[in-house]
Amino acid sequence: MDPEEKMAREGELAEKLAALGLEHGAGATVWRRVILDELAHHVEAREQYMAENGTNDTFAQYHGTALVIVVAVDQILRFEHRVRQLTGDAALQKARKAFDDEVGDSANNIRDVAMHLDDYAIGIGNRQTGKQGPAVTERYVRNTVYWTDLNESYISLGGHQLSIDRTAHAAVELAEVVERVRDSYQRRAMERWVAASNELTTREGDQAATDVDEP
Repeated sequence: MDPEEKMAREGELAEKLAALGLEHGAGATVWRRVILDELAHHVEAREQYMAENGTNDTFAQYHGTALVIVVAVDQILRFEHRVRQLTGDAALQKARKAFDDEVGDSANNIRDVAMHLDDYAIGIGNRQTGKQGPAVTERYVRNTVYWTDLNESYISLGGHQLSIDRTAHAAVELAEVVERVRDSYQRRAMERWVAASNELTTREGDQAATDVDEP
């Protein structure tokens, strides 16, 4: 591959990876921060209820933060998939498998219901009407969030349930790997772009010198 082709390829890769990063207000790092913030709010609301000091506001916070965490986890999974597509990194693939082993398919299944709860709450969600699978058989889906004796919250939607605490922590760990891989491959792509640029400059210089030497 000649230097111009290398520059084009590596420049495009570096640009795409940069677009998936924090500098563009995007990426796993943004959603990692969302999870950490919302998990803290979620635990605070849970503790108020456990102390029997819950109010309508804390009830809304307890349920709302669980939904936001589900959405944030989905975003981390989407950015992980995109970074892995661009890099093929083995460590990232291993990190995603570790997340899937810990959480299972529930994050995906719950996410669709959470994002369209206004539809599912009145019986017209895609998985209730047969437009999408797996089927949700509940006529009216409600957002159920509860905690166990181990102070662990669960969200139940559309026949699936998910540990908020364990899923949040697993997603935070995955997000750290996503960003580490994204940043590493972006920097390496830029280094290869610079090397190809220098090679092209040297080649053009040599050609210019040859043209001058010729009678």
